[in-house]
Amino acid sequence: MVSLGTTIMAGLGLTALDRLTAPKAPSARPLPPFDFSKETGEALAARRKLQDPRQQQLTARLRENAAMFLRGELPAEVKQTIKRTVAQASTARGLSAGQTARLTARELGMNQLALMERGAQLVQTLDTIRNNEWAVASDSALSKANRLFEAYTISENARLAGYAVRAKQHASLFKNLGTALFAAPSSLIPSTPPGHSKPTQSRITQGS
Repeated sequence: MVSLGTTIMAGLGLTALDRLTAPKAPSARPLPPFDFSKETGEALAARRKLQDPRQQQLTARLRENAAMFLRGELPAEVKQTIKRTVAQASTARGLSAGQTARLTARELGMNQLALMERGAQLVQTLDTIRNNEWAVASDSALSKANRLFEAYTISENARLAGYAVRAKQHASLFKNLGTALFAAPSSLIPSTPPGHSKPTQSRITQGS
């Protein structure tokens, strides 16, 4: 017969074994690193590689023209055309050399002002082109970030689900072991205290 003390010790040992062998809850893993600025820049570079070289050349030329226009720099041939036109008009109107010079400066100044305004418009156009490119590249980087996060979420959910299954199996195993250990207490616990014998039928009869 197994003593009560042995049963208790077995129960304590089972509890300790349960704690030692129980699966540990997984700790959350950090999110995968993602540099949004870097990914956007790479997406933009990849997009520009697919562009028609002529489009890139046109954009570069627009930048050069915008910078020149903003400085009010008239091309030499434009200046010569203005001077020649003013000189012809002055001759036809009989203007003096001083009047012609002032008229020429006026025409050059007006053309320079118009050129600077045109330069500002070109800058706005270039800004719009650049913003559109960055918007597309940002969307591409954001899509990549979403895919990485989705994969991370699936992986983490799978880890947690696996832990839940192992924890449930572990709990079921030790529950069954505990049930088996304490299933028949009447066979494990003595019916009379130690040192006392159970009275026989003859003793009971004599006492009566």
